[in-house]
Amino acid sequence: MNQFEYMKLLQKNLQINNNPINAFNQNQLLCQLGMVGQKKNNTLQNPITVEDDDPPQIQKCQNSKCNNKGDRKTKSKKGETLQFCEKCVRLYNRGNFCDFCEQVYSNGSYDQDEQEWIQCDECQKWNHLNCEAKCRNQNIKEETENKVYYCLNCSKIKNQQQQQQQIQQQKKQEKTIEEYQPKQRTVMEFEDARIREKNINFVATKDNKVQFTFRLNLYDDEIKSDLDFLRNSGKKNIKKQNQQDSPIIKQILIPQQQQQQQQQQQQQQQQQQQQQQQQQQQQLQQQQQQQQQAQFIQEEKNSEEQMNGRRRTRNNKNRVNYRNLGGE
Repeated sequence: MNQFEYMKLLQKNLQINNNPINAFNQNQLLCQLGMVGQKKNNTLQNPITVEDDDPPQIQKCQNSKCNNKGDRKTKSKKGETLQFCEKCVRLYNRGNFCDFCEQVYSNGSYDQDEQEWIQCDECQKWNHLNCEAKCRNQNIKEETENKVYYCLNCSKIKNQQQQQQQIQQQKKQEKTIEEYQPKQRTVMEFEDARIREKNINFVATKDNKVQFTFRLNLYDDEIKSDLDFLRNSGKKNIKKQNQQDSPIIKQILIPQQQQQQQQQQQQQQQQQQQQQQQQQQQQLQQQQQQQQQAQFIQEEKNSEEQMNGRRRTRNNKNRVNYRNLGGE
């Protein structure tokens, strides 16, 4: 049945006038009655239709070297949503991807994209060499293979460890400085009523005769701190001397000294034995050289004697008898 014939039947059934139906009313009737078998083009009067909706597209895996369907979603380090297949999602969550471009790779086939890769010496992770040169280290291609390479995560951990070590070293140095250096006295820029000055005369006498006199202005707190420091240092020295003089420590130190002496003697004996062996080897080598020289000299003499004997025999055989030839 044609569309025009179908419209005539509709007019008769609905008792519509025989006036020509415009395009807007025609499309409206078709939409109401459900005649949507044919796909229509969008017009100004009908800008949207159900038939024009595009079919759902199949999302491909985010890995450019993978042809599977990307039906698994995950978030990247930058916070972006990525769609991978099941295999690539496992690799990505395991950390098998470049730190910079997030290209996924599988174990044993990291060079499937025909690019140069570099491996971390700490966690065995692979990264693109070009990505490393663009994003972090421009001179990575010129460096030697003996130089250690770290990925982003391992380099952060190493930097944190170095910072902690530096902080610990600084703390140790500060402690040693506080222990061995005396406290610096602060210079008061204004007079304080709570602190009282005292004029003390230090006199050094010998045989009831005054030799030196010192007049100093000191504070009570400073005098007490200095005296406490001297007392504590004296006590420490006395404890050290008592510990050294104690019989228990002597018993511990004496066998240690004996062991050290025995070790030194053994080392000296070993050195002497080695020297003797070296001397014997040198003597044997000299004797062998002398024997070789004597043999060589004898061989030369024998060869000369043989040559002289041969010449004489040849001369005797080749001697010409001048008498037989008519000579004198």
